[in-house]
Amino acid sequence: MTGETTGHLLEEFHASRGEEWVVLKWRAHESLTHWRILRSESGFAESVDDAAKPDSDQTLVYEGSAPEFEESGLIGGVDYYYTVFGLNPDGEWVGQAEVRIKPKAKHEWVRHEAVDADESQYVQAMGRLRIGGILAP
Repeated sequence: MTGETTGHLLEEFHASRGEEWVVLKWRAHESLTHWRILRSESGFAESVDDAAKPDSDQTLVYEGSAPEFEESGLIGGVDYYYTVFGLNPDGEWVGQAEVRIKPKAKHEWVRHEAVDADESQYVQAMGRLRIGGILAP
């Protein structure tokens, strides 16, 4: 698992991340079959209805019965706070599970101008440059 998790709503909870995406997968008691997930960049939701509040920065990103959720198009390097709520057979939203996770930044291509104005190349910005087959720090 990648990310910090809290809560005991779920029997198993896995969070993974990649370049500008996250995946949440879980297993819960069979009586919980419907899910709602809220996301924020500032903290966890306190209530399943937080996304509907006018001052809230919580966004409803998933509601459904599948025990997994994938979100792409996120900003790499930013902490995202996900709060998972389960619906019980009585129609009540119960408990919550939380995860704070930071997607990886997508590698960006930058233009590198060579000394000779006629020669230019594209290099991948990863902390080191490959120039003429030599890996430079």
